Amino acid sequence: MDVLSTSKPTRTISVNDNPVGIECYTIIINAEDEIIYQFYIYEDNQKWKLESPYEGVYNIDFDLIVKTIN
Repeated sequence: MDVLSTSKPTRTISVNDNPVGIECYTIIINAEDEIIYQFYIYEDNQKWKLESPYEGVYNIDFDLIVKTIN
């Protein structure tokens, strides 16, 4: 998925199942290996972030997300 491969890690760690106190979009991916991946996308200080629970927070290109979804 291009969105994940072009994301840039931040120094923020993810310590919850989902972002707390933030309006966000949820992306759920059912992979062929029967693993379910769940990500959260939200805007923070005019930058778009992708959060993978307990793994990390990444800066992402929101336009690329829109292209991927469409």
